[in-house]
Amino acid sequence: MLFWIGGLFWSLLILSVLFTVYAFYRQHWGWMLTAIMLYLPFIGYFHGTPRFQGALFIVVFFAVAAVWISFQRRWLSFLFLLPVLLYTGWILHTVYTEQMGTLPLFP
Repeated sequence: MLFWIGGLFWSLLILSVLFTVYAFYRQHWGWMLTAIMLYLPFIGYFHGTPRFQGALFIVVFFAVAAVWISFQRRWLSFLFLLPVLLYTGWILHTVYTEQMGTLPLFP
């Protein structure tokens, strides 16, 4: 019954990644802000769990990346997006390994 909630969060994450790539391509901060809005439910959900407390702080890096996109500084924007990518990858890895029952990459 709650499957659609999980599907909504994961689909919003995929849309956020697509909007971020498009923002880099077009170098437009509006698309990056749209990606942030699509990313908020995903990261807000994980912020509420005990294992990922403080996850909402990662949105600040996303917002600074949008500011650097507005100044046409693609490399600085990517530099501030790197923690977002690494943190999201870590969340995806943790969720995947807990579902599959395998050993985590970083214990």
